[in-house]
Amino acid sequence: MLPRVLRYTKEDLEREIEQFRKTEDCMGFALNGFLNNFFCNAPYGSYRAQYEDFGWMDIVAGDNSALKDMRFGDVLKGQTIKEFFSEIDDSLHHFGISLLDVRGLQGRNLALKTSQARLELNVELVHPYIDLRCKGYLHYPDLVA
Repeated sequence: MLPRVLRYTKEDLEREIEQFRKTEDCMGFALNGFLNNFFCNAPYGSYRAQYEDFGWMDIVAGDNSALKDMRFGDVLKGQTIKEFFSEIDDSLHHFGISLLDVRGLQGRNLALKTSQARLELNVELVHPYIDLRCKGYLHYPDLVA
């Protein structure tokens, strides 16, 4: 993992992912390990439903007493959960990834529960992930916790 700094470049993050692939024995599924639970924050992911059920969508992440032990980065700490999810959606849109495509991949991942189904989803999510890191979100806990 790279040290915690405010912003990374796309090249920094591509090197980080490549280094993870070289050092982790993930049988061809290293991207799944690296992106971990990021798919849960993506559209139709389980975290979105949970935060909505808990009534946390309009609470600023850094002010949420239930999340007080999370060491969010400065960007997420000052946003509501709804704003955070909107940033993810905007990044997907920027890369031409439709919510309908994400919904299909999320459904396939949930139904099949295979590394291959997760990888197909993560291949679509990796560029938005990199974009969000370049905007100052932390790998953990902001994006993959």
